[in-house]
Order: sequence, then C-alpha cells, then structure tokens
Amino acid sequence: MYSCIVIGAGPGGIVAVKELLEKGIKDVLCLEQSDTLGGVFANGYDNLILTSSVTFSMFSDYWVGEGMDH
Repeated sequence: MYSCIVIGAGPGGIVAVKELLEKGIKDVLCLEQSDTLGGVFANGYDNLILTSSVTFSMFSDYWVGEGMDH
C-alpha cells in the first residue's frame, strides 16, 4: 500500500516526489505513461531549445553553480 501516488514524472511530479520523501513519507509511487522521465521536456522535438535558466530551475539542495546556463 502506498501513502501517496504522484501522477506524472515531469518536472512537477519529480519535485512532488522529492518533497514527499524529504517530509518523511516513504511509500511514494510515481506513475508516468511514457517510458522516460521529464514529461513534456523529455518528449520535445530534436532541436528543442528551452529558455529556462539552470540557476532558477535547479534544486536548492543540489547546487549547480553560477554561470552554468546552457
């Protein structure tokens, strides 16, 4: 039995699972309909260019560093 089920392994779902685990909820299940993580970011087209900044998108507890935008 799961304490929580997260629907979708896109950016929001991944963050939701991370936060639930950090709050001590151990039995978390994340369901994703595709075979890859990342949601629309993983299922984009080959020459997709995102305008999101690494500095603003990274986790506060997983520091990438300044000037790492690609």
